Amino acid sequence: MRVLWFCNGDLSVLCSKGYNGGGWMRSMLSHIKRENLTVGVVSLGTRNGQKDIDGIRFYSVCCPKNVRSKIFDKFRSLHAVGADTDAR
Repeated sequence: MRVLWFCNGDLSVLCSKGYNGGGWMRSMLSHIKRENLTVGVVSLGTRNGQKDIDGIRFYSVCCPKNVRSKIFDKFRSLHAVGADTDAR
């Protein structure tokens, strides 16, 4: 089975040594790897690219900063705690 994970940050930094605040995302990556799943992780960045780290392929999709900000602002507003779902 293959998993494609879309994330709002660069998860490849979670594969580095030491604690960096990855928490549940680092744990999820470890669990997925143990299940012998093929994993790809997509995040928005400043240029297109890909790299393989510890059997996980990380993709960076170029997205201008102003567009990234609009995407994240929309996501935050849709998932705000106590938001009125009828207003959307």
